[in-house]
Amino acid sequence: MKRKEVREITGYTFANERSKEESWYNSAISFHEGASILAQHKDSIQGSVRVFLVNVALSLELLLKAIIVAQGESAPPIHALRDLADKAGVDFTKSQKATLELLEEIFKWSGRYPVPNKASDWDTYHDQIFERHVIRERVGNTSITRANRETFPSIENCDELWTIGNRKWDEIQPH
Repeated sequence: MKRKEVREITGYTFANERSKEESWYNSAISFHEGASILAQHKDSIQGSVRVFLVNVALSLELLLKAIIVAQGESAPPIHALRDLADKAGVDFTKSQKATLELLEEIFKWSGRYPVPNKASDWDTYHDQIFERHVIRERVGNTSITRANRETFPSIENCDELWTIGNRKWDEIQPH
């Protein structure tokens, strides 16, 4: 008997796995737990912030796709967190959607590569997307630059995004 036949007999097929909300959710949980471990050990892991943020972004993508699949639709083959949140019907605030925007961009290239594939993407990221999450102030002769606490993907903001998405997941699960 061929391996594919065995998979078909047991129901372990591409179509079945793709349509199982639990598969998507269990993957989301794994990456969320990975992000939590990275957050706990951020001082002892070189580059841990980028790796943490990639795990956060992937866990959110998988969670949103789990919600979409649980609602009877196919998981779209996209990585755009804001679009997935809209499709899943998860109500994030304007600030939280801004956090999703930055996570999207980090997931797209910054967490995996030192630079994007095109110089224009590098410029767009630094001059527009990242800049929206930074507060620059001048006090006398001193310039102060800091992260926008409402939109920057801090551990607290990322945990809040997960909590809101997970709340939606719990709402649509049969009890």
